[in-house]
Amino acid sequence: KNLQIYVGAFSDNAREVLDKYEFSQQVKKLDGANLLYQVIGRFTDLDLHPDAVPNHNMGYIFEELIRRFAEQSNETAGEHFTPREVIKLMVNLLVAPDADALSLPGVVRTVMDPACGTGGMLSA
Repeated sequence: KNLQIYVGAFSDNAREVLDKYEFSQQVKKLDGANLLYQVIGRFTDLDLHPDAVPNHNMGYIFEELIRRFAEQSNETAGEHFTPREVIKLMVNLLVAPDADALSLPGVVRTVMDPACGTGGMLSA
């Protein structure tokens, strides 16, 4: 009950993602199998403070979770995340023509990531 109240206070966007993956139903299943306390206990053992897990690494963790949930839900490839290899290829294709200019001081280029997901493409 406390977990549901806690999660209920998340932003609308976060709750929308949790609803998409039927978080409440998963919690009920775990609780019904007397596993919820153990699972939450495992999470409390993790140190996810930004001093322990930098934001960039947390982005990788988030992307991996999205990838796994998408696979389990039989989502279409790329519907919720773009694989790192594809991002790297895209960035290389976009930046390669300007590589020399980008190494000069004061040169600025504008880049748009229309999906505005985790910012992984922008950071790459």
